[in-house]
Amino acid sequence: MAETSRREDLVVARREAAGRLQQDLKLSLGQSQSLPDMLMTAPLAINLLGQIKLLAFSDQALRIRLQEPRDGFKYLQ
Repeated sequence: MAETSRREDLVVARREAAGRLQQDLKLSLGQSQSLPDMLMTAPLAINLLGQIKLLAFSDQALRIRLQEPRDGFKYLQ
């Protein structure tokens, strides 16, 4: 009897730990929506990243030259 009660306690403790772990993961990832909803935005994100890459390596973007400000960099150390 005591062995069965101990096993049941372990199962309950594991389920509680798993629930806390899932909650912690949701909070750490900022997951406020379901996983399928988040994955549906992946194609759009990939498309936008591809467009940014194309823009960054276009002829106009490659002609941009950065120069140090006259007073120097105030906020970078």
